[in-house]
Amino acid sequence: AVHRRRVVSFFREVHPHVAEDDVLSYIDGGFHNGGGTGFMWALDPIDGTKGFLRRDQYAVALGLVRDGRPVLGVLGCPSLPWDQ
Repeated sequence: AVHRRRVVSFFREVHPHVAEDDVLSYIDGGFHNGGGTGFMWALDPIDGTKGFLRRDQYAVALGLVRDGRPVLGVLGCPSLPWDQ
């Protein structure tokens, strides 16, 4: 519950008039109800939620799935210093 409030609060810094239920539905909007064939992108915008909430390390994860099998994965680490 604490993390949910912090995520909603962070979201409202950018979009102050969005209801909590709407924020949670935006997050849940990534569910895929399609079949097991074809291509699908999978995005985890905050992989490492605790690190993100502490303003520490986290990643943005993007994957491409084809016919139910992962074929490509990419990580972005916005808080990772360039000199490490």
